[in-house]
Amino acid sequence: MAESRVRMATLVLSCLLSLASAALPASPTIAAAPEEAKWSRVNIPADDETGSWALASGADVRHPIMTSDGTIYAHAKPSATSSTLFKSVDGGFSWASQTRVKDDIVALASDPRNAANVYYATSANVYKSTDGGASFQLLPPKPGGAGSNNISITSLAVSHLDNRNIVAIGTKDGDNGQYGGVYTLDEDVPLPGWTDTDIGNYDVADIAFSPDFTTDRQLFAVATDETDTLVITRIADIDWGKIIGDARIKSLIPKSAVIVFPNSHNASYGNYSLFLAINAGGDNGDVYRVDGQQVPSSSIATDLNIGAAYNLSGVDVTGLAVSGNATTTRFLAGAANSTQVYTSADGGTNWTRSRKEPTGQSETYLVMAPDFVNSGIAYAATSGAESAFSRTSDGGMTWNQIGLVDARISLNGIVDLAVSPEYDSDGTLFLLTFNGTNAEHSLWRSSTDGDRWERVLNTTLAGADSLNRVALSPRYSPGSQVVFLSGTRNGDSAIWKSSDNGQNFTPYVAPFPIDTWVLANNDTLFLGSFDGSTGIVYRTDNGGFFYSEGAVAGSQPIKSIALSPAFEQDKTVLVGNTNGRVYWSEDNGDSFKSLPLDVTSSPLNGEVVVAFDTQFAKNRVIYAASATADKGIYRFVVNKSTQWERIDASLPAGGLLGPILVSVDGTIYAANAQAVNNANKKGGIERSLNPTFSLGPGFETVTRGLDDGVTLFGLWRHGNQLWSIDTKNTRLVTYPDSLTTSVTLTAPLNEVIGVNTNRPRLEWGTLKGAIRYQWQLNDEADFSAVPVGFDGETQSTSVRLPVLEPATRYYWRVRAIAPTLSRWSPTYSFSTVIS
Repeated sequence: MAESRVRMATLVLSCLLSLASAALPASPTIAAAPEEAKWSRVNIPADDETGSWALASGADVRHPIMTSDGTIYAHAKPSATSSTLFKSVDGGFSWASQTRVKDDIVALASDPRNAANVYYATSANVYKSTDGGASFQLLPPKPGGAGSNNISITSLAVSHLDNRNIVAIGTKDGDNGQYGGVYTLDEDVPLPGWTDTDIGNYDVADIAFSPDFTTDRQLFAVATDETDTLVITRIADIDWGKIIGDARIKSLIPKSAVIVFPNSHNASYGNYSLFLAINAGGDNGDVYRVDGQQVPSSSIATDLNIGAAYNLSGVDVTGLAVSGNATTTRFLAGAANSTQVYTSADGGTNWTRSRKEPTGQSETYLVMAPDFVNSGIAYAATSGAESAFSRTSDGGMTWNQIGLVDARISLNGIVDLAVSPEYDSDGTLFLLTFNGTNAEHSLWRSSTDGDRWERVLNTTLAGADSLNRVALSPRYSPGSQVVFLSGTRNGDSAIWKSSDNGQNFTPYVAPFPIDTWVLANNDTLFLGSFDGSTGIVYRTDNGGFFYSEGAVAGSQPIKSIALSPAFEQDKTVLVGNTNGRVYWSEDNGDSFKSLPLDVTSSPLNGEVVVAFDTQFAKNRVIYAASATADKGIYRFVVNKSTQWERIDASLPAGGLLGPILVSVDGTIYAANAQAVNNANKKGGIERSLNPTFSLGPGFETVTRGLDDGVTLFGLWRHGNQLWSIDTKNTRLVTYPDSLTTSVTLTAPLNEVIGVNTNRPRLEWGTLKGAIRYQWQLNDEADFSAVPVGFDGETQSTSVRLPVLEPATRYYWRVRAIAPTLSRWSPTYSFSTVIS
C-alpha cells in the first residue's frame, strides 16, 4: 500500500540524493570466475610432464643429487618417456624431464660453486651442462678406455682449484686381474684431457674430493684389489697412499660404495674422519668410519654395524648421508637390497630403522637437506615396484612419496576422498586410489588444495590386501589429525587409525565385513555390516580396539549411516539399507526402529542414502534418496510424519541419486549418477536452497563445467564447496557453490527517504560466481503480486527503474538466477520524494 506523504522537511535532502544517484555511471557487465559456481578439475597425481611426473611408472629413481641452490637432479626411466634425467626446483614435488638426455646414467655431480653446472656420467663418457640441464656437451670421450674392453665408469666428482673446475672419475675393469683407475680433468687448460692419476692395480667403486680440496688438495677413492676393500688418499700430485695410509677392509669386495664427510672434516694430513657405505652383495656390506693416519701407519676403518640391533651381521648399503661433526654425526643409510633406511643420531653408535620406509624394492639412495639437523628433511630414491622419490621431515623415521612414483591410477581408479573439516585454513585432502596393474591401493595427502600430493601409505606398507575407505575425524584440526582407513588384511576386514595425519597407522581387526561407516569423533565409529540375514550396526568407542555387540537394523545390508548434527547431545543415528528402508536410533546405536514405525512398504526402493537437516534439533527433518531410477529425494519429520514425502518434483527422468549432503546453511545436494546431458539438464547434482519449505522446495540440476557423458560418483562437502569423482575420465572435480549466500544491496540505503521518482537506480554488490540477477520492486513488502515493469533480469549489478510514484514507500530485493539460484537478498525499502 502507498504510504502517507512524507514530511516536507526531507525535501532538500531528497533532491540532493536524487541528483547524486543520477550522476553515477552504469555498472559494467560482470562475468563469473571459472572456479566459482562451476565444476572444475582438481589436480591429482599424474604421469607425464603436465602432471609434473608425480607418477612415473617403471621409473627406478637413482643417483639423486642436490646442487648448491637446492635444485635436485635424478636419473629415472619412466615408461612414458625416453628421457632419463629429471630436475626438480621445489624439493622433489614436481619434476621436469631434461628431454635431450636419454642415456643410462651411472653418476651425477654438480659444481659446488655454480649450480648451473651439472655433470653426468654414462659407463663410457662424461657430459657437462652449463645451463641447469637444458643442454649437455660431451667432455673428452672415453676416459681410461671406458666403454671398451669391459672398462666402465663407476663414479664422478667435481671440485675446483684456483678458479678452475676439476673433474674426477673412477673406473673398473670387469675382467679378473684387470683393473680400472682414477682420472682427472682440468677443464680450464687450453686442450683439456683426462689424466691418469696412477692409483695402481685397483677397480674403483667411488671417488670424492675433500670438502676443503682448495686447501688440503685431498682426493679419496674406495677401491678393491679383487680381494679387499681399500680407502686410498691422494694429496695434490703426490702418489696415492704416500702421505696418508690406506684403510683396508679385508675380504670384502664392493659392488658399489659411497664416501661422505662430516661437517667437521679436518684438512690436516693424517687427521681426518670420513664415512663409507659399501654394497658388497649378499648383505655383507655395512657403514664404516674411516680415521686417517699418516704413513707408515694405516688408516683405520671401523664397522658401525648398522643392523646389529636387528641381529644382522651386515647390510648392503647404496645410500649414505651425514650431517654434524664426526662425534655427533647424524646418519641416514639406505639399504641396497630393500628400501629400509637406518638412522643414527649419536655418531653411529646406535642405529634405528625407519618406522615407515620409502616404497620400492631396492637401491635406496639418500640426500639430506642442508638444514637437516633442524628440519629433519631428507630425500630417498628407490628402484623396483612402487619405487619413488620420497621425503622425510622427521629425520628419517617416516617417508612419503612425493614424485616419480612407480604407480598408476587405473581407469575409474579413484576409490574414496576425505576433506578436512578445517579445509578453508589447511587445504587438506586425502585421496585413495587403485592401480590395477599391480593391485596396489595408495593413500595420498595434499595440504595445498590438490596442487601437490604426497603418498603416505600403500597396501604393501599397510600390510593390507586392499584399502577401500578413508575418513577424517570430525574433530580433525592442527592439534588432532586423526585419519581412519578400512579394508582387508590377511583375508579379514580391518581398520587402520592414524593420530599423526597419516604418517603412521595402527591396524585393528574388524570381526565382521564393513559395508559403510561414519565417524563421530577421534575414537567413536559406527559401522554397517550384514551377517547374511540381518543388517547390523556396530559401534566402537576406542578406535577399533573392540566393538559393541551390534544392533539389528532390518533384514538387508546397510547402505548408509548418518549422525545427527547434535549427535554428542542427542545420540541420534540414521540408517538406510539396500531395500528401500530407513531406521533410526535415539540411544547411541544400541537399538533401531523403522521410519515410519508402522511401515509395511516404502516409497523408496533399492539402496537408500540418508541425511539430517542442519536444524534437526528444532525441525526434526530428515532426508532419504534412492539409487533406483526416478525414485528421487524424500523428506520425513520425525514424530510428526506418517509417510515419506517426495520433494524433488523436477528430478530429470532416469535420475539415479546417490549421497545426500546438507550444508550448515541448509542447502541440500544430491549426486545424480546418470550420465551428464547438458542440453537436457541431466546428471551432475541436484541442489535446493530451501528443502524444508512446506509448500515444496525448489530443486535445480547443476552440470555447468561437466562434459556430456560424464558420470559422477560420490559427493563430499566442506562448507558449500563440493567434490565428486568423474568416473568417465578418472578425475577429481570440485564445485564451489558461491551462490548459497544472498546479494548485498548497496543503494538506495535501507529506509532512506526522498528518492527521486525519475527512473532511480537500484544497486547491489557482486555475488561471486553470478552471471545474471533478478530484481523485484513492489509497494507491498511480501512481493505476492509484483506489478508489470517492476521485475526484471540483468547481467549488471544495477538497474534503472521506471518512473515511480511520489511520496510512496517501495520495497526491493535481488537474487542471482544464473548459473544457479542464490537466496533472495534481505528486503530493503525506500520512500520517494513528495513531488
